[in-house]
Amino acid sequence: MLISWRVPKTIQWIVKLFIIYLCIFTAFRIATVIFFIPQSIGLLDLFSSFWLGLKYDLRWIAIILLPIAVFSLNPRLSPFYSNRSKKRWTAYLGLITLLVLFFYGADFGQFAYVNARLNADALIFAEDPRESLQMVWQSYPVIWILVGLAGAVMMMNWMFRRTHVDVTEKNLNIHKFTYRRRWHVAALLLLGWFVYGFFMTKPLDFFRAFDLNDEFKSNLALNPLQNFFTTLRFRSPDHNSRADAYFGDMRRFLQLDKDIPLKRI
Repeated sequence: MLISWRVPKTIQWIVKLFIIYLCIFTAFRIATVIFFIPQSIGLLDLFSSFWLGLKYDLRWIAIILLPIAVFSLNPRLSPFYSNRSKKRWTAYLGLITLLVLFFYGADFGQFAYVNARLNADALIFAEDPRESLQMVWQSYPVIWILVGLAGAVMMMNWMFRRTHVDVTEKNLNIHKFTYRRRWHVAALLLLGWFVYGFFMTKPLDFFRAFDLNDEFKSNLALNPLQNFFTTLRFRSPDHNSRADAYFGDMRRFLQLDKDIPLKRI
């Protein structure tokens, strides 16, 4: 169908990559349910978490694929321009996939320990790397994890190359200039929509997950990438909280003595 619509090969490849990454993200969310769901929560109760989680996943998949769509506006930078371009973009995808799998692996370890998603607090282990590495070595089968990670990345790289070859072979009999370039614009707009928030009137943010009013549902909706990179900005204390502007409301709510002076820090 994409070929009959004269969709550029790059966009055809992006569609295939999009499906691959969506399957990966969804599989990890399903695995989270299988291993960590509380007995008090039914499967039907998780629909809202999966729907919101899909929006977070679409955002991060779009962030991963946007560079390919943007740079391919220049034909010389397209993954189908030359064999060198193909190798560069598959190497990029391999590196990104390694990071994604690393974050999800660390997230599963975090969930097993404290029943919460991976967040920026994990960076505290970098302050004493020797002690942290020793703890990880004693707690996890590190060798098998590394072997599995390497195998998964190699398999994903094979899939990226295979889909690239598949797109090339299916377009052999069609001249490249017959394709409509407006599909690039459509792809960029769609990916931008995913980054903003799929079917959202306001930009999708980290705090939307907590509207679910359940700890597990909120954690299930978030993915480790969204959780980690959002909580990075919370590591440094914010001294400009404007708490003094609301001190009167807090004093009335807590029924404190009205004569207590307001002390500024």
